Amino acid sequence: MLHYYGYLIFVHENCPRNFDSASVLESLEKSLFFGMMFLLIPGQILTGVLLYDLYRTMPIIEKLGGLRVIDGLHLTCAYLMMSALVIHTYLHTLKKYGGKPRF
Repeated sequence: MLHYYGYLIFVHENCPRNFDSASVLESLEKSLFFGMMFLLIPGQILTGVLLYDLYRTMPIIEKLGGLRVIDGLHLTCAYLMMSALVIHTYLHTLKKYGGKPRF
C-alpha cells in the first residue's frame, strides 16, 4: 500500500487491494489506527492529566524529565493526531475516486 500511495497513485494506476467482506481496513489503515489507539491517545491523556494540576503532579513530572518534556510530548501527540486525521481524509478521498484526477 505504501508503494501504491507513494508512486502508483501518481501514475494513475488502480488500487491493488482486493475488497473482501472480512477486512474493511487495509494494512496501512490498521497500523495507523493501532498506533493512534494504543500510543497517541493514551499518551495525550496521560500527559494531559499530568499537566492539569501542576502542584500535585510536579514530583512525577520532574521524575519524567521536567515540564518542557511533558508539554512537548503532549503537543507532539496532538500534532500527530491532527496530521493523521488530515492524511486519513486525503487518502480516503483518493481511494474513493480511484486515484484518478477528476478534471
